[in-house]
Amino acid sequence: MIGTLKTKVQAETFEDFLDHAVAYRKRGGKEQAGVIATVIFEDTMRKICADNIDKVARPELEQVIIALTKQHVITEEQAKQARVAQLVRNKAAHAEWDGFTKEGVEDTIKITKALIEAHLI
Repeated sequence: MIGTLKTKVQAETFEDFLDHAVAYRKRGGKEQAGVIATVIFEDTMRKICADNIDKVARPELEQVIIALTKQHVITEEQAKQARVAQLVRNKAAHAEWDGFTKEGVEDTIKITKALIEAHLI
């Protein structure tokens, strides 16, 4: 019961941050939106992995995507979308602003919301 409540609170917090990312994106803040959205994306993926596969290990994000796909926690389509978000994450994390687009940020927000709804709420 406590674990479920904690997960729901985390999911709501993640969604609140994604709302901030959407607001920044709408105002032309691709960089800010990208940073916020990709941090939430990575945390979401790691939370799903911890809940379904391994609570202790902290593999590279690509390995998380592979593991979740192999265990059929996420679909192949979701894995492809997650790799787009991973690319945006890598560029945003290193302030390579020209390395991702506003559309990439939008895609990151969409897949993150879908994963939160499917696995954390």
